[in-house]
Amino acid sequence: MRPVAGSVVFAVVWGVAAAVSPTTTFHLAPAIVAAWAATTRQHRTESARFAVAGLAVAWAATAVLSVTGLLRGPSLLSFAGPAAESVLAASIGAVVGLVVGLRPGARVIAS
Repeated sequence: MRPVAGSVVFAVVWGVAAAVSPTTTFHLAPAIVAAWAATTRQHRTESARFAVAGLAVAWAATAVLSVTGLLRGPSLLSFAGPAAESVLAASIGAVVGLVVGLRPGARVIAS
């Protein structure tokens, strides 16, 4: 589960950055948190499992930051706030991470 630990580390970094500057939106942070685990797999068969795990970490981090009031920055979405944007970015990141992780013969990041 080391790839998931990488996602957790990025989530903690995102949390620290949000604590330091709660009115700044880190738009790509949830996507990176979600995608990280899927792109660090040892075998292609693990990519889907790690993509779901990375997505769960990103959603959990979004929930914690939202409940604690650390997601107060502007949203790129005209119809929703920063928490919804983070959930959407994490979902897109997980899909992108899965696609990259499933590429034949590609070991993206050594774990």
